Amino acid sequence: MKPYTLLAAVLALGSLPAAVAGDLYLITNKLTALSENDARDVFLTRKTMSGSTPLLVVDNADLQKDFQTKVLHIDGAKYGKLWVNKSFRDGVNPPDVKASDAEVVAAVRATAGTIGYVSMLPPNVTLIAKY
Repeated sequence: MKPYTLLAAVLALGSLPAAVAGDLYLITNKLTALSENDARDVFLTRKTMSGSTPLLVVDNADLQKDFQTKVLHIDGAKYGKLWVNKSFRDGVNPPDVKASDAEVVAAVRATAGTIGYVSMLPPNVTLIAKY
């Protein structure tokens, strides 16, 4: 392999998104207590409340496909269809899609009942599960 080809390969590997081989952390606001199964049910539209607190889903655009595959065991089309059906049936808004871990963390910290997933565990949130 020529040196410049090797350098190009190394640079390409260094620019891969964190979700390719990294962990996923399912997080919630410090004021919200959810089990891993409850959290999955929220993403799958089966659960909308925790006591009297409405549960809000925040998707992470960078990690969405990985999360759907690893955690929910469904593809993007089925996930989208679940939320469209829930919207029509119950008037529930589909999840906000945030562009980065930082945006997901900010949303989770700001509102009780909000859950999301990120590639690195931040402080001042509750960890529900690590995948």
